[in-house]
Amino acid sequence: SSGWRTWSTKNIMDHEIGEWHVDVLGPEGELLKTVKFTIIKERP
Repeated sequence: SSGWRTWSTKNIMDHEIGEWHVDVLGPEGELLKTVKFTIIKERP
């Protein structure tokens, strides 16, 4: 439904900084989309 919304938070540890990706899979396990992103260290 288009009325659904969600959010979450996560504390990032030093070993988690770097290049990441998320694969979105369909109901049969087929790859629908890959989203790449980078987690950077927060500036003071």
